[in-house]
Order: sequence, then structure tokens, then C-alpha cells
Amino acid sequence: MKKKLFLTSLLLSSLLFAACGKLEKGASDIDPGIANSNQTITTGRIDDSVYQALLVNGKYQSGIANNVETSTLNSNYNQNNFETGLLQLAKQQFSVDSYYFQEGQKLDGLTLKSWLQRKSADNPDGLNPEDTGKGQGIQKILEYDFFDVSSEKLAGMVIGIALNKVDYSQDPAVELTQDEMLTQGRQAANSVLTRIRQNGELKDLPIYIALFQQAEKTNVAGGNYILGSLSEGTATVDKWANVAENHIFLPTSGTNEATEDGLNDAFTKFKTQTISFFPNLTGVTGIAYYSDKKLVKLTIEVQSGYYSKTEITSFTQFVGKTAEESFAAEVPWEITVNSVKGPQSYIVKTPGEKKSISHIFN
Repeated sequence: MKKKLFLTSLLLSSLLFAACGKLEKGASDIDPGIANSNQTITTGRIDDSVYQALLVNGKYQSGIANNVETSTLNSNYNQNNFETGLLQLAKQQFSVDSYYFQEGQKLDGLTLKSWLQRKSADNPDGLNPEDTGKGQGIQKILEYDFFDVSSEKLAGMVIGIALNKVDYSQDPAVELTQDEMLTQGRQAANSVLTRIRQNGELKDLPIYIALFQQAEKTNVAGGNYILGSLSEGTATVDKWANVAENHIFLPTSGTNEATEDGLNDAFTKFKTQTISFFPNLTGVTGIAYYSDKKLVKLTIEVQSGYYSKTEITSFTQFVGKTAEESFAAEVPWEITVNSVKGPQSYIVKTPGEKKSISHIFN
């Protein structure tokens, strides 16, 4: 499991901030615009769809809240969707070509820890209900900062607030109604925004704030962002807009984006062919991520029963070729082949490319 989580984290980092670590003497050979006239240094990028991360004194800046355990989401699936979904929403407000990215540097861990607790006489800043008989709807707060490429000044911020439909901190767990969860979420968003505006530097800063609904901890597709709002100098949210985001576990049934655009049929074909030719498998599953009804990413996991190097190599080539033939050319996908001993291989095809690339782990 640790190897699998490490692999997921590694792949996510490489996709979000591709090219980090290739700096030499304060400069990089990846992108000619990495070091400008003021010697601002960024990670650079090898994928034009991702942000360049801003470096300080040549070093990547982790979020200042990271060194304090504020709270955790109820599954790694929710955590992944919470982080990557917020970046996806950020791109709609702050272009990857016009802004640099930096992990949150304004909301520190101790502050967030107090905010995420219940309100009380000892903790008046708590965002969760003072009444212990009510479920706690506010689970986690995440901050991302964005700097204007031209001025190199802080020019925007996005805030994600993760909400509980089920409060697992109590025994037995308490389920909140949709209205209860949304009421707590909207109130928390207004409180967070008001508190941020008290910082003079952030008084007029454009801030996009979004509410994320966690899925139950047994749901392997994870949760989704459901509401968002851009505040341009206001201390409270003026108007919420629905966020059209969905993570769909494949194969699926019923009516959803994957059944309507044919992806589910294509995945079923891929799974059937893979198992037919290589029956010694324990599972083939996928998760499709849609934003505004458009497929953003398809992630597939294959549980392998093969262990020799020749078996793994042959199987990886077959899986990659079958995926190329099963899915439309514009569909971006990545496949991880795992065994009980850990990850065995990785195959990826990016948008616009006809061929996939693969890697066999030693």
C-alpha cells in the first residue's frame, strides 16, 4: 500500500509541476522564460497545461500549514480529488500562462486547526457547530496562491473547503442532511473570507472559494466540488455557482457522462479484451474525471497476477496497445499495473498523442 501511495503521489507531482528539480545555478534549461529580468525563478514546465511553481531563493515553497496536522480527509481518493480539483478550478480563474503557482503562504496550520474545531468559549473561531449533538460539516481548508507573471506580485488566491456528508469523528458516525452540510459550508466560507479580508494585503485580492463534498470513505471514486464563487474585494460570498464536476467509477451503469459519451462502453471493451487474453488478473477498474461534462482524465488500475520480467513486459505492451485501440484519440489516460508486491508498470497517453509511453519498474 505504501508503494502504491508513493507512486500516486509521485505521478501527481510530476503532472502538476513537471520539470521541478532541473534547476542549476539559479536557472533552468526547460523553458526560456523561467528566469526573468528580476531573477524570479520557477520550476518551468514540460506541459503547457500546468502551472509553473514559483521558487523562493531557488527552493520550492511548501504550504505553511503543512507542518501542522490540521485534519485529514476520510480517504486518499477524497484527498486526491480535493487537491487536483481545486487546481482544475483555479485554471478557470487564473490562467496557467498568466500566473505562477505557490502553495498557500497566508493561512498557517495553527490558525486552520482552531478554525476546524467546534466553536466554544475557549475557541470562538471554530467553524463547526458548538452543539456537540450536531455533526461537524467542516473537515479541511486548503489554500493555493497565484502570482501575476508580469508584476510577480500576489494576484489571486483559491480556497477549498472540504465538507462532511458523514461525520466519522463521532461514534457512531453522524450523517448530515444535504441542507445541513451546505448551510455549514456556506457559513464557513463567509467566515473564512471575512477573516482573510482583515489582512490588509488581501483586502482587495481576487479570491475564488469552493466547497468540496467528500464521498463516504468506502467510495473509491472520491468526492467532488459542488459550489464555487469568485470574490473580488467582498468580505462575504455574493453568489454561489454550481460546479459541474464528477468522478465516475468504471464500469458504471445508469445515466452519467461516461454512459452518454460512450466512454463506459469503450472501457468495458478494454476490460473484456484484457481479461480474455490475460486471465490471470484480479481486477481492472477505472475512474473518469469530468469537468463541465468534458472528460479531463481517465485513470485505470490493473491488478496483475504476473511476476516475471518477461510476463510484466509482455502484459504492459498488450495493455497499452489495447487501450490505444479502445479509447478515442482525444481521450487522455494513464494505466497503473499493480501486484500484491507493489507497482509493476505505468502507461500514459496525453491528449493529442497517438502513441502511449510506458515504464517497467525494476
